[in-house]
Amino acid sequence: MGRYQEAVSEFQRAIQIDPYLMPSYNGLVLLYLYQLGEPDSALFWTKKQISYNPNDFWAYDHLGWAYLGLDSLRQAEQAFKRALEINPKSTLELYRLAHTYRLQGRYQEGLQPIQKILEINPKETWAYYHLGILYQLLGNKKEAHKNFYTFLKEAEKWVQQEPTNGENYIALGLAKARLGEVKQARKIAAKADQMESTSHFGYAQLLSVLDEKEAALDELEKQVEQGYRNYIWIKIHPDLQPLYNHPRFKALIAHGLKTKIIESQITGKSQ
Repeated sequence: MGRYQEAVSEFQRAIQIDPYLMPSYNGLVLLYLYQLGEPDSALFWTKKQISYNPNDFWAYDHLGWAYLGLDSLRQAEQAFKRALEINPKSTLELYRLAHTYRLQGRYQEGLQPIQKILEINPKETWAYYHLGILYQLLGNKKEAHKNFYTFLKEAEKWVQQEPTNGENYIALGLAKARLGEVKQARKIAAKADQMESTSHFGYAQLLSVLDEKEAALDELEKQVEQGYRNYIWIKIHPDLQPLYNHPRFKALIAHGLKTKIIESQITGKSQ
C-alpha cells in the first residue's frame, strides 16, 4: 500500500504555500479519485483549484469524474463540456461525456462524442465498440452489428500480432459476445483465463457481458484485492452494466467510494 495519506498532507501543504500552483491540486485530486476513493474530497479541492484558475483543463476533468462518483450526472456533464471547451480534441473527455450521457439514458446524444473521437482519430478502434454499445441500447441492431464487426476485425488483428497478450483475447471475446456469438466468446474467455497477461478486470468485463454475474464479481473482487482502486471506473463501466443493480456490486462500490468530506482536516478555507 502506498503512503497516500503522507502524500495528501504534502500536497495540501504545498497548496497552502502557493495556492496558484496547479500541479499540487492535480496530484492531490488524483490521489483522492484513483487511490483513496474520496470523490467528495476531490470535489472540494477541485473547486478550490478552479477558484484560482478557472481555465485549467484537468480541473474540469477531475471535477466531472468526481461528480460521476457522486452520481451527480448533470454536473458531470457540464464539467466535461467545460473541459472540452478548453481542449476540444481531448478523446478522454469525449469518452467520459459519452459515458455520462449513457448513464442518464441519453443514448442518442452519447453517439456524437464518440463519433467526434473517430473524426479526431479514425484509428481509435475502441470508439467503434462504444458506438456499438450505444446503438445496441437504442435498439438499432444494424448499426450496432456494423460497429461491433468493425471492432471485431481489429481485435482479430491484435490477437494475430500479440498472441500472448490476454487483453487482446478479452477484446476479441467482447466483440464476439456483443455480436451474439456466445459459444465462441466463451471459448475465448476460457483461453484468456489461462493467460497470465489477462487482468481480472478485463476478464470481469467479458464475464459480465456473457451474463456470468457471480463469476464477474469474483474477478472484480480479485482485482481490488490486488490493489486496483479506480472505483468510479468500475461503477460506470459499460461492460459492467449488467452488474449495476447486483447487491455484491453495490457493496463493492460502497466499500470503495467514501463520500464524507471532513473540512476540519483541511488547513485553510477556499478563498
